[in-house]
Amino acid sequence: MYKIFLVLSIMLRLTINVFTQTIVSIPDTTSLANKAIVIPISCGALDSVASLSISISYDKNVLDFNGIVDNPFAGGNFQVFDNSGVIAVSWFSLTPVKITGKLFAIDFFYKTGTSLLEFEGRNQITDLNNAYNINFVNGSIRAEVLKISDIQKPTTGNEP
Repeated sequence: MYKIFLVLSIMLRLTINVFTQTIVSIPDTTSLANKAIVIPISCGALDSVASLSISISYDKNVLDFNGIVDNPFAGGNFQVFDNSGVIAVSWFSLTPVKITGKLFAIDFFYKTGTSLLEFEGRNQITDLNNAYNINFVNGSIRAEVLKISDIQKPTTGNEP
């Protein structure tokens, strides 16, 4: 009886691991023109990240890439490349890290216009043995629309 219970417990654990899906997403963002902006790459909880390989494309006419910030991947081998509008981020370590809420953030200078922020190619996050089941969700950035109520009237100095 104990052996049957043990086998069923292991099968249930494996089933949960296989079908549990984590979402990694880029938000749809707005910004005023000619502003620095930091865009978070959100992530569900991952208990034991040992490596990642992620590529994100953007429009170089709309954004200037400044770097990766809020990076929890200390130690190990962390690399970032910007190749003509595709940011490639890779990291690995034999000492896994726990991720909750944010994978990292991308520091851009937003010029103006609209740019898709899309995961490109084969993106992957792994523990020491297996790849996590990840759903990568794309985002975008576009100009913030000001409302008339947001615009202040010029002052003349004679106001009460």
